[in-house]
Amino acid sequence: MSTTKVATVFGATAVGALLLGGVASATPAETVVNTPCSFSQIVAATYAQDEEEGAALAASPMAGSFAAFLAAPAWQRQAILASQPVIVDRVNAFFGGPGSGLARTVFASCVDY
Repeated sequence: MSTTKVATVFGATAVGALLLGGVASATPAETVVNTPCSFSQIVAATYAQDEEEGAALAASPMAGSFAAFLAAPAWQRQAILASQPVIVDRVNAFFGGPGSGLARTVFASCVDY
C-alpha cells in the first residue's frame, strides 16, 4: 500500500468519525491494527449508531483505501503504522477528540455485524 493510500486510510477517521476504540487498555492505533472487523462490518456498526455518519463513511472517497487497510492481516497493518508515525499520531489524536465516542462504540460492536 502506498504512503498516499495509507494517509488516505486514516483520513477516513475524521471523515467517517469512525475509527478505533475498543478495549480500554489498547491504544487507538492498536485497536485499528487488531480489529477483527471488515470494512463492511465497520460501516454496518456505524449505520447502527448514526445513519448519517454511516452514509458518510460508505460514500467517502477514502472508503476503498480504508477497506483495503482493514482487509490486510494484522501484522501488515502494524507494519504500515510502524512506517507512518504521523498516521499513528492522527489516529490517537482523533480518539481524544470529538467523535471518539462513536468511534469507540463502532469498533467495540462491529463484530456483531
